[in-house]
Amino acid sequence: MDGLMVQAREFLSTTLLGLLVGVVFHAYQLLIKKAGVGRFLVYLADFLFWLVLIVPVFLALLIINHGEMRIYVLISLGLGGLVYRFWVARVLDRPLSYGAGLVVNGCRWLLGRMVSPLAAAGQAFLTRFRPVPNGEEDDEDNKE
Repeated sequence: MDGLMVQAREFLSTTLLGLLVGVVFHAYQLLIKKAGVGRFLVYLADFLFWLVLIVPVFLALLIINHGEMRIYVLISLGLGGLVYRFWVARVLDRPLSYGAGLVVNGCRWLLGRMVSPLAAAGQAFLTRFRPVPNGEEDDEDNKE
């Protein structure tokens, strides 16, 4: 009976992990959508997202079932994702969408704050050291 309880706890824990992965994936999709990322960058971002997400999922599975990979572990992980997708996602869609909008707008604002001084410095540099067109001479050359 004790072994059955351990398996039930592992199943429930892995299902909750699947729910959490569903939340993270949903938030990621909303971020990509709000940011208006192009097709190539979406492919790259998807690859990097899953590459990064697989590490905490693997570590969580190590903690939950001590590295024993059983079929019910994969089933419960998928079940958690499906439960999120079909029942919980509707509830969290609006708050996650709002949060994604805040993150995207905040990143755009921050990027604008970082790029503006660089653009101004570049413009000042180009103005100061612009090449003199043929036929025009500097004022200093005319003073002689």
